[in-house]
Amino acid sequence: MSNRQLEQKYENEQHQKISEVLGITLDELSQTDFEISTNESDEGLVYNLLVVFADSSSDEVLAKIEGLDENRTVRLDANALD
Repeated sequence: MSNRQLEQKYENEQHQKISEVLGITLDELSQTDFEISTNESDEGLVYNLLVVFADSSSDEVLAKIEGLDENRTVRLDANALD
């Protein structure tokens, strides 16, 4: 398997986990644009993950996501995608 194939496999698995944690389908997740970042201490201890959705994301899909705040951000447990 090439590096690109491995990266694609990892991304697909990560997107599947994200959709499950958010309570939406993989198809619905594909209707959004998002970035994942971390909330961490100065020492690098990760407190939680932040999933930040772009303004271009489907409002219909975003309405289905519990815990989505006014900044289009969801906070997930640090181990949610493991």
